[in-house]
Amino acid sequence: GWSSVISAKKLKEYRSRTTTVKGTSSYDIGIPEYDSSDDILSVFKNGLRLTEDEYSVTGTGNTAYITLTSAPTSNLNELEFVVTKME
Repeated sequence: GWSSVISAKKLKEYRSRTTTVKGTSSYDIGIPEYDSSDDILSVFKNGLRLTEDEYSVTGTGNTAYITLTSAPTSNLNELEFVVTKME
């Protein structure tokens, strides 16, 4: 058998970017709408999506930040944060 799920909910994305500093491992997400209990957070470094074992998330909303498992070894890496919400 098979089942079908129909949902009228919309997905909404919020994005922010920051640039890394050599030796710094914590970065603000910068998306006040982020709710860590309900939303999906994706983290990209130089366009490549990080796996969840490459960072940890602390806080929610304005206080949310990530800590990279390995601090960048150079400046100017771009981090992009994408929060996906269901409305």
